[in-house]
Amino acid sequence: MNKNKDLTIQKKFSLAIQKHQENNFQVAVELYNEILKLDPNHLATLGNLGNILRELGENQKAINCYNKIIEINPNDITVY
Repeated sequence: MNKNKDLTIQKKFSLAIQKHQENNFQVAVELYNEILKLDPNHLATLGNLGNILRELGENQKAINCYNKIIEINPNDITVY
């Protein structure tokens, strides 16, 4: 991954967390999805997106995020 792409992901991730904490879930979800387009295996994004989706009652989508984390890193006990 190149440095500019990493910087873009970091900036988007920081903004997504901010929007998430402000309960602006729609914007946070959009930002998390943008990050996943750049890096589909970004674990923190998958976890945060799963948490928002769970809060919004979109349980199957949340489970899909958590399953992706398990697929990437089966030893990550925080997902279970």
